[in-house]
Amino acid sequence: MDSVFKICKKGACGITITGLERDNDEYLNETDEITVSTRNYAYSQTVTLNAITSIKSSGDEVTQKYDIVEHVIDCIDESEMEMPIDGLYEVTHIILPTDVWLKYVLERNPTALTAYHSVYYYDTQSESFMKYVDEESVGVTVEEVLEVNAMPPATVTEKTTTIIRGDKNTFCVCHINECFYRLCKNLLGDLPGRCKNKTDDVKMLIYNLSLIHISEPTRQAEISYAVFCLKKKNEEL
Repeated sequence: MDSVFKICKKGACGITITGLERDNDEYLNETDEITVSTRNYAYSQTVTLNAITSIKSSGDEVTQKYDIVEHVIDCIDESEMEMPIDGLYEVTHIILPTDVWLKYVLERNPTALTAYHSVYYYDTQSESFMKYVDEESVGVTVEEVLEVNAMPPATVTEKTTTIIRGDKNTFCVCHINECFYRLCKNLLGDLPGRCKNKTDDVKMLIYNLSLIHISEPTRQAEISYAVFCLKKKNEEL
């Protein structure tokens, strides 16, 4: 199966991540007995892990937020997240089997696990990420799950992981826009009755403005945002 999802803007600084696997018939049919199949799961045997990772100009990546969507009947596979800083983000959408899936496989066809070199799953009882190793389950971090190379196998004999993953990039500039809006509001709100005074503090604020251009890396054509930065002593905007 494949990870299929979309990203929509939510409010000023947020996004909505929506899984589309059910719409694309990616999950196994649950009307009859569920088939044990490599990298194929039933909806009720999985959860969704959505995460946003900020990417710095140096190439460093920081996982900012993540959300778990447990799959129940009529569940909307959707997460809403606020982006805490401006910049480039990687949005990760992972389908991960649960302890229900692992128990199901161990009861019916435990040899099916030999198709995987790493068996990751989500324990719905303890609400934690786990790895099944040598017939034992050990806890792992969400960072480890996100770092796993979840590409499908190149050949039928190549082993893989239980993680179904998809990634997309998005860009956030809302915090800069909010800062600029508040700055303009402060400046223009004071101008009407005082603009003739050449020595007033509003004019000094204008003199202290500096201009910075920030290019947007997600477009082919170069586009710059004009950001006015203001320095004020002992006061933050």
